[in-house]
Amino acid sequence: MDLGTIFTAAAIGIPAFILIARSLVMTEPAHETLVTSFGKFKGIREPGLSYKHFWQKGTEIGIFTRTESDDLNVATTDTNDTKLPVRISWSVSDSNRFAFENNNPREEMISIIYAAVREQAHSMSVEDLFGEKDSIKKSILEDQDMLSSMEKRLGIKIENIIIDEPKPPQEIINAKKRIETANLELQAAEKEAKTLKIKIVAKAEADMERRDLEGQGAAKFKANIVQGIASEAKSIVDGSGGNITAKQAMDIVLRMLELEVQEKAAGSNNKVFFMGTGGSSSGGVSLTKEDLIAGLESVKEQNNPHPGSGGKGTARKLER
Repeated sequence: MDLGTIFTAAAIGIPAFILIARSLVMTEPAHETLVTSFGKFKGIREPGLSYKHFWQKGTEIGIFTRTESDDLNVATTDTNDTKLPVRISWSVSDSNRFAFENNNPREEMISIIYAAVREQAHSMSVEDLFGEKDSIKKSILEDQDMLSSMEKRLGIKIENIIIDEPKPPQEIINAKKRIETANLELQAAEKEAKTLKIKIVAKAEADMERRDLEGQGAAKFKANIVQGIASEAKSIVDGSGGNITAKQAMDIVLRMLELEVQEKAAGSNNKVFFMGTGGSSSGGVSLTKEDLIAGLESVKEQNNPHPGSGGKGTARKLER
């Protein structure tokens, strides 16, 4: 092959190779290639190897899911500068509209979503944001009119919206901590008060039970005294063969008890005993019912001594 033939082949082959190379389109996965001819949209090439005319231009656009995030300043019912972390997951649904029919579709989409978030947060308190932040996401994702209009115009589809824990101003955080501390102190005080109440009630119940038992003992003792007096009086009536009435026998027993009370009182170094000049059927001694009972209790103590004291019983006193 002569040199002329080689140059001729080269002159034809090289431009042909260049034209073929310019006509091939290699599109990456999760991307689309937009084909235009002299500024006019002509079509889309899917991922892989494809063809276009060598004079046409190919623009590759990613259609994968992307994420935008920011700490959005929102005004709530009780603050003006709470930060609300917001993440937007989005993808390109219409490459032609996204690339050629809008100037800054991404920025416009972000502006629309953030405005919707601010609008929802504006009617809520900081406390509501902590407990109901997911309701903001739900409200926006369910607004199909807004999302459909944005997708048709911008070629962007909203995949998801994530709202994290709000970040209220520091003074709100400090106030919340003070409230929590006060609540803990109140709970501790209530617990201590309940414990003290239980102790007081238990002591009161124990005292009441003790007083009940003491009252029962005193009542039983007095009942025994009455029963003993009645028994002594009956013995006198029976022993007289009917010559002494029951009333006379009772007077005799009571008089004997009065004398015994006087004897005990006279022998005490810590008491003063006054003898009356009249007014009593028992030798001028004026004794009330309370005096008699007190004396009977003293008699009971003398007649029931501790072991080894050698005390005498009431029956023996009455026999005198």
